[in-house]
Amino acid sequence: MIKKLFHNYFSLAALLLLAVSVIIISCNEVSDSLAPYSGSPAMSNIQIQGGTFKPKVTWIGGYVTVFGVNRGSQAALDTSLVWLVYAPNDGVHYPVQFGTLPDGAQDITANYGGIKIDSLNEDNTYTFWVMKANAWNQVSTQKNKIIQVDTVNKSTTYSISADTIKVSSLSYFQAALPVNLYINISSVSSFGQLAKITVAETNKDNNPLLTWAITQSGVPDSMISAVGIVEGQEYIATNTVWEVWSVHDSSGTALYGKDDIISSPIALGQSFTGTQVFAAYPDSGLARGHYYYVWIADKTWDGLTRARFAKGYAYATFKVY
Repeated sequence: MIKKLFHNYFSLAALLLLAVSVIIISCNEVSDSLAPYSGSPAMSNIQIQGGTFKPKVTWIGGYVTVFGVNRGSQAALDTSLVWLVYAPNDGVHYPVQFGTLPDGAQDITANYGGIKIDSLNEDNTYTFWVMKANAWNQVSTQKNKIIQVDTVNKSTTYSISADTIKVSSLSYFQAALPVNLYINISSVSSFGQLAKITVAETNKDNNPLLTWAITQSGVPDSMISAVGIVEGQEYIATNTVWEVWSVHDSSGTALYGKDDIISSPIALGQSFTGTQVFAAYPDSGLARGHYYYVWIADKTWDGLTRARFAKGYAYATFKVY
């Protein structure tokens, strides 16, 4: 009898434990299904992929009807548009890759005087923006007005003041992107007897373009026999970044810097026939935030003197940012 009572007691306890577990799991499932906000979330946080002229773009706040890109730091339905994508009923889904038309969308850039481009351009600023259907249905007729986010007024879709439209953050968001994938050059100063040196960025890579114009009297042409670059604003051999000399064999002996075979212009790091590389140019090119000293010489240089008065030698300093 006692054994039976114990058995019934433990059976009842097991049933109660199972029932409690089911309730807890059910509550958790209901809790997890709740949205973390009530109502529509505000548009925000446009994320633009870096390191490319055709970035992928995403944002917070749901799908949209319009995805736009303007050249410059302002959004507007005007000639500064470089891409404007439309899909009714918030049919533009993220992510959107610049230059690739999303499924079910159409390009309406030309409708507002803009000219579509296939990729972003170096050293330009662009404004990316997204807008939901409820706002676009009203704003789409407001050409040539600046569009801004209204983070205060969430009761109306938009308001107009002079040449500016302010659209509720519940329906609109924008973000500016300065495109600067490659290094820029500044503070170029040229010295030396041989030539005046110019250094310029290419906007294609981190290898500046080096040109020179001969200034030393009696020099027959613009060809040089050696070129190099060091980090810093003065020549220090241990800071060498790249160094190339002409070379030829003379009765079994290698002679360096005695043949003028390199012509202007050149890209730093470029390869030349008939030369030997004594310091390899870095694969990533020059680095931002550094000063550099670049030098050139022809076959009349003594190979040692680096002062301004040295015959057959010239140099320039510049900053990379």
